[in-house]
Amino acid sequence: VSERIIDLSIQIMLEELGPNLWETKLERCVDYGHTFSKLLEMVPGADIMHGEAVNVDGFLSIILSYMRGYITMDTANRVFACMKSLSLPTTSPDLTSELAWQSCKDAVEHRHGE
Repeated sequence: VSERIIDLSIQIMLEELGPNLWETKLERCVDYGHTFSKLLEMVPGADIMHGEAVNVDGFLSIILSYMRGYITMDTANRVFACMKSLSLPTTSPDLTSELAWQSCKDAVEHRHGE
């Protein structure tokens, strides 16, 4: 099963990024989990691996999506249950409001103000 998931992930990534080599389209599913995780991983002394930071970022994005009305509470709960069943972290003491805000500013700069 894990091999199939990795193969599908690679296929989806190539299909999405291949025609967008110059990043003219910035809404990309492969960026999910990569808004807050970059700075979270760089916190001095943080004991968090890349995949864990991406999952914490992804869960915060799910919460923000729910709060903004993009997804239902049922969807948020399903995602949370899936993450927990895989023993993935959904929080980090290093993800402060200051780090989150700086991450947002960095993301806007990286995405050319969009």
